[in-house]
Amino acid sequence: MGGNRGIGFSLVEVVVALAIMLILLPLATPLYQYFLKDIREEALRQRLSQVRRAIRLFYQDHQRFPNMLFDHYGNQVDFLDSNYSELVQGVHDGLGRYPQNRRRYLAEIPYDPFSNRIDWSLVRADRTADLTTSKRAMQTATTTRQLVSVRRGITTGTLQYLDNIQEVGGLVAVMDVKSRTPGYESY
Repeated sequence: MGGNRGIGFSLVEVVVALAIMLILLPLATPLYQYFLKDIREEALRQRLSQVRRAIRLFYQDHQRFPNMLFDHYGNQVDFLDSNYSELVQGVHDGLGRYPQNRRRYLAEIPYDPFSNRIDWSLVRADRTADLTTSKRAMQTATTTRQLVSVRRGITTGTLQYLDNIQEVGGLVAVMDVKSRTPGYESY
C-alpha cells in the first residue's frame, strides 16, 4: 500500500527550519541596521547637497543668500517652511507680490532622514561679509563657507527662530544647512 509521503512537510522538518532561522536572525539584524544607517547617510548627503546647490544658485541670481525671517519688502519668509521659503516660492517683487516669472529653486524643503522632520540647523550669513563678498558666481559649497564667516543658528519651532543669531539690518540670511543629528553635524 502506497502512502502520500511526498505531500507537505513533517513536523521535524518545520522545527529544523525554524531553528536555523532563529540562529541566523541575530546575525542578520546588525547587518540590516548597518544597511539602514548607510541608506540614511546617503539620503542626508543628497538632501544637503540639493539644498546647498539651491542656495548657491539663489546667490548667483540675487547676489545675496535667502532670507530667514523677513525680506527687504517686509514679507514674512521662513527658510524651513516650503510655503514661505524663498528657495521654494521664489523672491517677492513687492509687499505680498511675486513676479509673474519667478524662479523656484526647490520643489520643497527636504526633511532630515534621521529625524524625519524639517529641522535643519541653519548657518547664518554674516551680512557685512555678504556685502563684501565677490559678486562672481560661487563654484562649490566649500567656497560658500570660505567666503563668508558664519555663526550657527538653532530653530525651535514654526515661528521661534535662531536663538543665537542677531539680525543685521533687520534681515537674517541663511547660507548653509546642517543636520542636527549627533555625529552628522559636519556633513
